Amino acid sequence: MESAFIFGHIGNLADSLGSGWSVEDHYAWATGYESKLTLPLPGNDKPYVVRFTLHPLLNPGVRDTQRLAFLAGADVLGRFEVTKRQSIEFALPVALTAGLDRIELTMVHPDAMRPADFQPTSDTRWLALCFHSAGLIQEEVALPTGESSAAGPDLPTGIVAGNYYALQLARIAGALPSLRGKIRIHYVDTHPDLTDTAHTRPKNALTSATFCWLQSGVGSGSTTQALRAALPENCELRRFAMPEMLAFWPFLSADPRAVPEPDLYVPARYRFGDRIAAGLTHYTMADDLLYMIYEGMTEKEMPNLDALLAMDVMNWKRLDARSDVKLAAYMQKSIHKERVFNAPTIPGPALLRALTERLLASPAVHAHATQTDLLSDLDAVTEGFVGRREELPIHPLVARHFNLAWWSPDHIYRWHANRVSFKDYILDYIRWAAWRP
Repeated sequence: MESAFIFGHIGNLADSLGSGWSVEDHYAWATGYESKLTLPLPGNDKPYVVRFTLHPLLNPGVRDTQRLAFLAGADVLGRFEVTKRQSIEFALPVALTAGLDRIELTMVHPDAMRPADFQPTSDTRWLALCFHSAGLIQEEVALPTGESSAAGPDLPTGIVAGNYYALQLARIAGALPSLRGKIRIHYVDTHPDLTDTAHTRPKNALTSATFCWLQSGVGSGSTTQALRAALPENCELRRFAMPEMLAFWPFLSADPRAVPEPDLYVPARYRFGDRIAAGLTHYTMADDLLYMIYEGMTEKEMPNLDALLAMDVMNWKRLDARSDVKLAAYMQKSIHKERVFNAPTIPGPALLRALTERLLASPAVHAHATQTDLLSDLDAVTEGFVGRREELPIHPLVARHFNLAWWSPDHIYRWHANRVSFKDYILDYIRWAAWRP
């Protein structure tokens, strides 16, 4: 699983930054020649990978790259040349982290520049790279297509097939200690043709499968058929669907401004539209007045939220009828007290955990571990798990109507590397404000 860290004053790394930083609200600049960072660790003996999302300060034609090196003491962990906004990663050797709750990192960046020397600004700070977020990922659960959670070609496999959310389930299952060394968890992307991705799979990954969790309704039908044909006859097949929810976002609509912006916003800067806010895009006025108008219009046009929820429940039950894993009853019971959805089409951490628990409750999995051990492992692996960093803010009237236990009037949502209130998000959306540098 991944531990997520956010740079900036409103992030969760403020107390971990040492010398060599210039901190702003949503990010932090590495300044001068080097910067110090104390990265929190889980305190176990597992191998981890560190991932940073960052962008460089460049002066095209003069400085087209920023060099960056990470050190732990005298050990060089990684060297990079950063030319654009990107994510970089490197391994943390177990010998440096075992049993520790933190590691001291030194970042060397010898190409810092002063923006005032080549830009129309008065900024005279010596800046090198702007850090947005970081992730600490347990190495066993980083399962891109073709990798498996356990070594050993003679081990049976468990297949998890579908889109990105199936990959999340594969990562969770691959991190369970009670399955490690007994079965290989292998993810299959059902969008490309199965033969086109054959070279990415371990030998006999499909033919040695004892179970397959297949996400329905995504990818290519021909790929799904080919996958099922390649599995052994005795392979336990369990179909699951990833539900959606609209009642929490009653003004959801398409926005003509929502188009891809390569290298910055894909599929769009704001991919979830708000029809009331979209109607205010041409207003030029102070923030408080604009937001007051939005509040008044949404209060006047708020639909019957209970009727919207009833439609969601009906759709969940329809998915249950076509799936081997049933979720409708759980969601009806839990949406008021747990973060079941991060956005209309994005499952929250509670839903991913609940789905994994139900998929694990099967004879094929219990041949390798008891349900008691699996649930204990699942609790440990998903502790602190927050899911994707796309939490679409919920209108305060909606949150109050549904009495959401996790919500408060000053609730701050994670929007990728940003932290925003509902009001800030709506104002940014109306103005189509950039939220990446």
